[in-house]
Amino acid sequence: MAVYVDGSALSRFFLDVPHAAEWREWAGDRVLELRRSELGVVELRRVTAHLDHSARVVADALIELIREVRFSDQALARAATVEGRLAPFAALHFGVAVAEPDVDAIATYDALLAATCHLHRLRVITPGRPELWWTTVPRPVAAPTEADASGETPVSGPSGASPASTPSATTPRTAASAPSAASPGRSGVPGTPWRPLVTSPADDGASSGTERPVTPRWFSLDDPEPGGTVPE
Repeated sequence: MAVYVDGSALSRFFLDVPHAAEWREWAGDRVLELRRSELGVVELRRVTAHLDHSARVVADALIELIREVRFSDQALARAATVEGRLAPFAALHFGVAVAEPDVDAIATYDALLAATCHLHRLRVITPGRPELWWTTVPRPVAAPTEADASGETPVSGPSGASPASTPSATTPRTAASAPSAASPGRSGVPGTPWRPLVTSPADDGASSGTERPVTPRWFSLDDPEPGGTVPE
């Protein structure tokens, strides 16, 4: 059986972020067992866009080694069932992972995606982290409501008060109160795009840190197969 990898796992081939070393060690000799989607490729190229040309060439070669799985109608249907729980990209990763017949596991460092896959009896692989690690990750902030998206505050007043008696029930947001489009997102927060560039040593935004893009040592331009250990 195969392991589907999302962007949070693929990016660890190239970024020196928490658990990247463990991921490379685990995945280095299992490349032919991995599966990826075009969405994962987009996320990986977003990460490697700021790296030098040689690293991008390595990334392209890695993409060619990992077999692609496409978004079938079944995958999209399964993604729609968790749209309210997961961010759109994470929901798509979930959909293709659970719908693909030869996939029995997913490799991800996204806590909400990992928890959702576990609930649906899909094995979760996260080298460097303990079993059921997602249960210790603080829950993200609630997703914006439909009223938030329309630029109006939710219709909610004090207990027992009607909307009509609440002056601010339909007051448009001001520039100061509206969420900024440039605000950095976090993986797994509903309605927030996945941010592959990690800025925390704990990989959860708990403290400030730095990131250093790297080229995987196990994978070289002279030897397109990881460390020469992947069988023909």
